[in-house]
Amino acid sequence: MTHGRLLAATATLGLAATTLLLTAPASAAPKHDDSGAGTVSAKLHQLNRSGAQGTATATVTGTTISDVSVMARGLTPDAPHAVHIHYGETAEHECPTMGDGTQRRTDGTRRVNVADGVPYYGPIAVSLTTTGDTSPASGLALERMPASLDGVLSYQRSGITTSQEVADAIAAGEGVVVVHGVDYNGNGTYDTASAGVSELAPVPAEATDPALCGVLEPSHAQKHKH
Repeated sequence: MTHGRLLAATATLGLAATTLLLTAPASAAPKHDDSGAGTVSAKLHQLNRSGAQGTATATVTGTTISDVSVMARGLTPDAPHAVHIHYGETAEHECPTMGDGTQRRTDGTRRVNVADGVPYYGPIAVSLTTTGDTSPASGLALERMPASLDGVLSYQRSGITTSQEVADAIAAGEGVVVVHGVDYNGNGTYDTASAGVSELAPVPAEATDPALCGVLEPSHAQKHKH
């Protein structure tokens, strides 16, 4: 599937799968007060043997993420990558390990899919789109997600408004950045040959499986599981 065909397919998707797996339940009770503010940062570690690495920073003031930056290299070249800040009140606020993966590639290699990761990093709290909506509803809007250039992703955006609960959680070190999209067979595109179809939508699992993950911490201490 080419980049253009992938974007065309995702543009027609409904949000049922996203709502089921990626968004927080409406009944979740607020956990934080409104005192959270400051800058947090993360070292992004590879998942699914992506070979990628990166960093992320975010500055939170009130209910606004005034600045957010994600820099990564080693990703699938010239492909869209869904990037999110995840948070869930009952999540572990950390990244999964490969041992948490319940799925297999066609070659028998264990892989972590989105459903495997949600108990650890939580549902989508913020969709890091390049333009427009940044709510969880845009979690699969690959046509508005950043694309890597020769495997290098450079993303910056400012003025993202979210709920007080989510803003406070990110400032407190409970937000997790996840970059999705892994070209398992190295053929330069997302296809179904290595991992089949995503559990979220009728697109290749390569497009939605996590490639990078890191906890946004207010200090240098990292909560990433090794």
